[in-house]
Amino acid sequence: MLLGLKKKTIAICVAGYNWECEVKIVRGILRGCKEKDVDVQIFSSLMSKGDYPREAFANKNFIRGEDEIYNLINYELLDGIFLFRGSIYSEDTVQKIAENCKKYNIPFVSIHNRAGEFPHNLVIEDNQGLELLVEHLIRDHGMRRIDFIGGYPDNKETIVRLNAYKKALQKYNIPVEERRIEYGHFWKQSVECAKKLIQIDMPDAFVCANDTMAIMVSDYLKNQGYVLPTDVVVTGFDGIADAEVYTPSITTVRVDFEDAGVKAFEQLWALMSGHEVEDVHVYPQLVIHESCGCKGIKKRDFNYIDSKYVERYISETFHKNLIKTDVYFYDSKNPDELFMHLLNEVKFFKFDTFSFCINAELNDENQTCFLENNGKYGISEKLISYTLDKKGNLVKYDVNPKKLYSEKQFSTKTDHVMSFSPLYYKSNYIGYVVYSPADGELFRDFFALWLINASNAIGSFYIKEELENISYHDYMTGLYNRRGMSKIFKDSLKEIENSSGYVTMVCVDVDNLKTINDTFGHDAGDETIIKIAKVLQTVFGQETPCFRTGGDEFCLLLLTAKEAPVEKLLAQVESELDEFNKNSGLPYKMECSSSYCSVKAADFKDFDMLRKCADIELYKVKDIHHKNQRPLPKQH
Repeated sequence: MLLGLKKKTIAICVAGYNWECEVKIVRGILRGCKEKDVDVQIFSSLMSKGDYPREAFANKNFIRGEDEIYNLINYELLDGIFLFRGSIYSEDTVQKIAENCKKYNIPFVSIHNRAGEFPHNLVIEDNQGLELLVEHLIRDHGMRRIDFIGGYPDNKETIVRLNAYKKALQKYNIPVEERRIEYGHFWKQSVECAKKLIQIDMPDAFVCANDTMAIMVSDYLKNQGYVLPTDVVVTGFDGIADAEVYTPSITTVRVDFEDAGVKAFEQLWALMSGHEVEDVHVYPQLVIHESCGCKGIKKRDFNYIDSKYVERYISETFHKNLIKTDVYFYDSKNPDELFMHLLNEVKFFKFDTFSFCINAELNDENQTCFLENNGKYGISEKLISYTLDKKGNLVKYDVNPKKLYSEKQFSTKTDHVMSFSPLYYKSNYIGYVVYSPADGELFRDFFALWLINASNAIGSFYIKEELENISYHDYMTGLYNRRGMSKIFKDSLKEIENSSGYVTMVCVDVDNLKTINDTFGHDAGDETIIKIAKVLQTVFGQETPCFRTGGDEFCLLLLTAKEAPVEKLLAQVESELDEFNKNSGLPYKMECSSSYCSVKAADFKDFDMLRKCADIELYKVKDIHHKNQRPLPKQH
């Protein structure tokens, strides 16, 4: 199907693809895809719904930027979809994906902890796991004073695990005390929760809603002189690798997420093959380690210290590179330089292929995308792909919005996985990145941070470009102003120096502008200026630099191989205005006086001299026009 190959193609829609459980589920899905030779497109936003509390998502542009990646999906190319519905922040996005699957008759499997919501679900039954853990503390260790530290109060996982905690207490006739419940936001706030709970009453055990909080609480307690698990027990949830190698190793609850991913693929494959299937339920297991007082299972043969040194080296290298990314938009003179810098930095992540796909209008100096706060979202009609070839040279391709990437770039790829993630800045959608392979657990957090930073660098670069563009252009006409003229003149010197052609300066003045302003108002005068500016650009062409040098003054710069037909062009300008005046119905005429000066590039001295020569003849032409005579402009 993709790239002309008759292969099945599935999509994975996942947010916050930096959690260990999501990485493992995706890895299990990819195992199944590889075995069946299925192509994979992963649409991954950077932030998961569970990463932050609801108030952190108040900025609607943040939500739109994250969710925009799912609007890239081309359902006509797909045979099946996995939807990590619990991770995606926007409920509207979840429902839209489900509706499109129904519209295009694409089977999909929802991966979540909710049964029966969609026709086919892989359900992670994590509520039973925490209930097993609390029961273990009560039944096997005789504990009754058990404190709970949850994630965010309104997070679904927190609510499910809190209810399981309460259910286990009630099963053993232990009263549920609200004072024993705190919310650690799945992170370091858990330490403040532990401090508060200790001040009230030292519990027998802290039951944490994830392993990370359990490790942080354990560190705090050990630093305060408590001996774990003799003085107090700490347990976690999720079964991450750090929990197993920590001392004491953390008693926790774990789902075999990679196996869950394999089961999810088998479920979708059956649907794609025309079979009907029921929901698949995956249950967690109690993993007994040392932190509850049990002997626990044997630790893996794993050198924790060595692994941390490797992680520290990677982290230090990454952050040094991240500092460079922050200044790229200052140093880059054009988009090619900017993306060359960024593509060299992304080599850190060791993707087989990586490219930026950028909305083409960002490179159009006639469009203002950021400063007017247009809130431009969605795929443009034209995209430009920036990537590196095998020799490290920057290559640009036009991208078909329906195919999402350049076939020239990916036509030789051997990997069957491509990932897409969004690029957005403030209220504007910049485009997206496409990269392969999708796996890379060690780098996932770093990559999310790097991509956000890259988006900021790209957005800042284009804002800088727009600010410079505005500073070089006249607001009313869009022509270059005097500052822009100075820049164009400076940039043109080298071209003139290497040329054997001609340099021509054309000077134009609006006739009777003061009379129009005084008699018909300044709006009429402004319209006259704008109209003459448009005619000049139309006749001389958009590629010819045209400047508004004063209230009623214009000039144009022509660099030509042969002597330019200026008299013919100016006659055309006059003809265009005459035709307009005949049909405008206005009580006044829009007219201008013009002249020019042309020299061979070899004889060129400076722009001031050239302009002065054109101005001298212009004054003569204007004087004749004041006497109601309108001969063709003369060359000086």
